[in-house]
Amino acid sequence: MSSRLPNNVKTWVIVSITGAALITAGAASAAGFRPTRAPAPAGGGAVAAPARGGKAAVPAGGGAVAAPPGGGAVAAPAGGGKVRPVPAPAGVAPAAPAAIGGGAGAVNALMVPTVPLTAVGGANENPTAPGAATAAVGSLRITANRGLAATITNMDPARFPIGCSAAFTMNGVISGFPIVSAVAPATGTSVGAHGTPAAPGTNHVTLDIVCGAHQTHWIGTI
Repeated sequence: MSSRLPNNVKTWVIVSITGAALITAGAASAAGFRPTRAPAPAGGGAVAAPARGGKAAVPAGGGAVAAPPGGGAVAAPAGGGKVRPVPAPAGVAPAAPAAIGGGAGAVNALMVPTVPLTAVGGANENPTAPGAATAAVGSLRITANRGLAATITNMDPARFPIGCSAAFTMNGVISGFPIVSAVAPATGTSVGAHGTPAAPGTNHVTLDIVCGAHQTHWIGTI
């Protein structure tokens, strides 16, 4: 028997295979299985890489991608440039220095303005001298040797000059003391007074300074 197939058989095989392929393609098309491309980002750039690797997608407007929560560089601002710290609000007064010193067993406290401090010409001026390293703040101290002391230094000598009198009321006793030159490292002028201390926490002191058109008022308890 000859191994060659008759021509009519060959034709039937070719037609059958081709028909089957066309039927399969048509079924796939009807089912909606069509190759598609991932859309590009709105601003252009690379398409986001898959979860297991690749490069991160470029943001819509370009620029650096924000670092993950665990670290890395901070994203650049939208308009470019460096990130700058926010400045402190203007007009905020520096914190008052702490009352220190007096030796072992000394008790220290700071006085406060009887009403809020104002600029020059107000009802309770800030007495600090221009260029002073620390603000002029009334301070209280109780020591074993000198008893109760109240002082204020770093005052402006133009407004609170040497020789002007300051009134101290210490536990109900009123005394006047002259303003003198401040002792370094303080600057400007200063004034102080001493009195007999009462029980801790019950010593009340007020300080009133009026020099012509300028005045400052303080109060404290120790």
